[in-house]
Amino acid sequence: MNVNRVLSTVYGMTETERRNVMYFFRSNPENMSDEDVTLELVDLESGILMKPENQERFLETFGSLNNMKVAKRVDMIVYVNKALFSGDITESEGKYYFGDILLGKDEDDLELFFKDNPQVYKNLVHIFATKGDVTAKIEHDGVEDADVPEEEKRAFYEKLYKKYKMKGKFPSDLDRAIERIHEYEEENGIELSK
Repeated sequence: MNVNRVLSTVYGMTETERRNVMYFFRSNPENMSDEDVTLELVDLESGILMKPENQERFLETFGSLNNMKVAKRVDMIVYVNKALFSGDITESEGKYYFGDILLGKDEDDLELFFKDNPQVYKNLVHIFATKGDVTAKIEHDGVEDADVPEEEKRAFYEKLYKKYKMKGKFPSDLDRAIERIHEYEEENGIELSK
């Protein structure tokens, strides 16, 4: 039963979301086509998400992205793993370092560290924003709406629309879509997206 849920979730994702799943499970999707990423995730014989322990973790995280706490943790893990692949974060003797700053030894340590040191997390996101990472550009506090191209902004809000499992088709008018998303966030006590 989990296999069907995993497959339908993966096929319902955008290319960027599937790449983030790869990063989440510490696989580097650089230089891979979307078809290759999808195959790497859900190939019935060797796919990352075909292992029972990964199926459960995938469904508990990516299947629960409408929970802001889960979504923030997933984003943190994705950025840390991207940084491991790019060399911006290093791992030595089972501990993670950002430059010479010790971040911790596991995901719980990382989450606590970034909670206590939000500027370090913002710096990490900033690194990816400057490298052209669309999600990081939008998440990064220093980016104004005017700095984000219309298609990137639309992609971000379409992702939120899907994440919140909002009813109906995504509105063709982006301003109306943003308005609906903000209404949903206010009703559900979620911090307004930028």
